[in-house]
Amino acid sequence: MATAGAILLAALVVVYVAAWWWFRRRTMRVVTLVLLGLAVFSGAVASFFDVGMRMRRYFDDYWWPGGAVILLVLAGFYVVLEGVAARRESPRVDVVDPDDDRDDTSALVAALRARLSAIEVSKPSPVPGGQVGESVAAVVESTGVQGSNLASAFVELGYRILPTPRAYSVRVRIEDDPESTDPLQQVTVELHDRTTGRSTDVITLPPLPRTCVSEHAAAFVACRVFARDPATPEWVKGKFDGEDLAAYLLSKQPRCGEKTFDSLRADRLRCLHVLERAVSDGPAAGVARDELASLYELEGRYGDALRMHALNRLHFGRDFHRGRYRLAMVLSMLASDRFGEAWPSTPLRVRQDVVRYLERAGAYKPKQAEVTPHRFVVPRQRDFVAVRRVMLDIARDELVEIRNSLSWWRQLAACVVHRSWRSSLQPATVLTPRGFVERARHRRKLSSAVRIVDERAARLRGKSLPPASEPKGWERRVSPPWAELYNEACLLAIRTVEGKPAGPLRRQATAEVVRALRRAVDDPGCELYRPSTLISVNRDLQCLRGDRRFKRFVEDQLRRDFAMTAPPAKPREGGLPDAWMAARLTNAFRLVERESGERRVTRRPSLARAYRAERRHPPTPPPVRRRPSGSGDGQRTDGSLGSHYLG
Repeated sequence: MATAGAILLAALVVVYVAAWWWFRRRTMRVVTLVLLGLAVFSGAVASFFDVGMRMRRYFDDYWWPGGAVILLVLAGFYVVLEGVAARRESPRVDVVDPDDDRDDTSALVAALRARLSAIEVSKPSPVPGGQVGESVAAVVESTGVQGSNLASAFVELGYRILPTPRAYSVRVRIEDDPESTDPLQQVTVELHDRTTGRSTDVITLPPLPRTCVSEHAAAFVACRVFARDPATPEWVKGKFDGEDLAAYLLSKQPRCGEKTFDSLRADRLRCLHVLERAVSDGPAAGVARDELASLYELEGRYGDALRMHALNRLHFGRDFHRGRYRLAMVLSMLASDRFGEAWPSTPLRVRQDVVRYLERAGAYKPKQAEVTPHRFVVPRQRDFVAVRRVMLDIARDELVEIRNSLSWWRQLAACVVHRSWRSSLQPATVLTPRGFVERARHRRKLSSAVRIVDERAARLRGKSLPPASEPKGWERRVSPPWAELYNEACLLAIRTVEGKPAGPLRRQATAEVVRALRRAVDDPGCELYRPSTLISVNRDLQCLRGDRRFKRFVEDQLRRDFAMTAPPAKPREGGLPDAWMAARLTNAFRLVERESGERRVTRRPSLARAYRAERRHPPTPPPVRRRPSGSGDGQRTDGSLGSHYLG
């Protein structure tokens, strides 16, 4: 009997510890109810077989004091574990009503409550301009208690005794004069722990515009709450004052009413400048840097994007998988056939930072690489091939390591060892059919990216890449995700179009690439908001720009993605990346006009036609003014100009 009781007690302890480590309070309560139900059921069965009386006499004679102590210990142990599990849940923040009667303070408190309830940091998109993933960090804004002082006192007592999630209260105070008309406003934010009643953090923000004070205050509160939350990933936690998270939140708020290409790009440039000031250098949240790198990629600035991804790789190691995936893809695009134009044209400081970050992160090993760090930064013409091979090797190692980490047994081991994910990485999720399907989709996407890198490496070595093997297991059962279809289109462009001479075979290959791109864009799971923006700047698809099928595909996609209500701006006005995209926008705008039957008077001439006319008929130089004869030695005797001519 004693041995069975000890075994049962050990089983209960193991179950409780496992539920506390992996799951929430709801799961712990369900486990407790199940165990209690089993105990009641076993007692009923024992009494049915006339065993209960003998057990009761034995318990009354020998085990009554010890049994009571054991039950009390188990109850206390359960309460303690439930309290620890409650602290792993999303923190709750209550904004306290202001003490003064100022209208601007009341307005700030109302805006802060609205901002805190909307703060939610999600997994970044695997591609620039795509939809974000599931939420990994959030702040739950709870309304203050309304009622008598007695009710408030009972609520405060419950916060101090009962197991509840982490709860904080926020107080804000405006430091400016109430009669001031200054457009800038200075605010003091205080964060208090409701469990202990102590002040945890206090900050006085610098003078800020009144339109964004609430965002900065909410970002500071969120950063301090996330820093104390054990379930928040490290790449979400940022600076102490929350400047990086405030820039991230402001970049997620579009401020343009029109959906034209020029207005949306102007808004994207505004977000880029806001993020640059906050996270370009120094410590910052990984999601903010990843957002800045995505904006760089949409602008075609792949060197700056690579710098941000390399810095994330250095600070957050191997945990930030989506950042590592984009790091590998940017390295692959920079190592294309246009490497001589892309890498040397990147600013020297950016190249030095990229090589230093990759070396310190362990992704680039100078002793094992073909080139030294100096030649990596400043390559000569004969070093181009070696530098491209080093880039492709780094990209392949990153992709293969991410793909291997997505096996079910590795994720299960990560669940046991690490408890930094709140809902996306749990044993119940890993071992379900949905978990197997999600991992299979990600592995297929990563396998297609590895084939792109292998194709470029094989072309450098003058070899042909063997055909891909058929997927196995769960990867064969799931349908190909849109990211795999997009990568397959890029791979087809590299293999059959890039570097090939013009002719029927190239045109046929381009048509196949366009069909593959249409399948990726039309896929129901496509995460791209406006696919034409990413397709037009993707370096893997630059070789298709001269084909009319690809031009028509981009123009048709531009009509779907943007509102063609106004003629596009000229490149020098900052509305377009290059002349090719200007021509596509102009043709799309004309096609919309032709279909609607309207001809706007304000239509600008075709930019592509103007460029071709300028190349065909260059402007004549201004006439040369000669000095009159006999006015000096500037006129030679043979009629030609001397050294003192005026041009």
